[in-house]
Amino acid sequence: MGCKASFNAKLVNTKWCVTSARVEHNHHLSPRQVRLFRCNKNLDLVAKSKLEINDKARIRINKNYNSLAIEARGYENLVYGEKDCHNFIAKSRHLRLGIGGAEALHGYFSKMQELNDGFYFEMDLDDEYRLRNVFWADAQIRASYEDFGDVITFDTTYLTNMYEMSFALFVKVNHHGQSILFRVT
Repeated sequence: MGCKASFNAKLVNTKWCVTSARVEHNHHLSPRQVRLFRCNKNLDLVAKSKLEINDKARIRINKNYNSLAIEARGYENLVYGEKDCHNFIAKSRHLRLGIGGAEALHGYFSKMQELNDGFYFEMDLDDEYRLRNVFWADAQIRASYEDFGDVITFDTTYLTNMYEMSFALFVKVNHHGQSILFRVT
């Protein structure tokens, strides 16, 4: 469309200051479409709860979204789209382990700790026993750290774009100057 309308601001100390504003549009504005702007999309707590409950009951997301639209008396009354529901459920599924999943992981790590004195782990769960954070290192990783621990990088950008969850990689540099991912078993 080539519309030149824009709004720029910058943060000065703790306040936002408008640096420029151009409000002239070369097209008609559609107030009904404002709800679809990214800044206005918002899944409220009730919708999130219904999406999660219905997902656990294995109700497909498109049916789930349709029921939310019926409750709102039309799609035009929703401030989010089906894609937003898909994204929320995908993130929720990655945070939620299966029934007993957190306990199973804890059991596995405890068994590894019994078999290997050098095995270390920490798990962080929320109130609903969904895994938030986990860290583990075996004896070989810990020994490598002792030998080559003078240079380590910590990268948390892996998978953040797709799932908005971090997978932190610990990378060491060996005596040949090569980057080596710490081995995880």
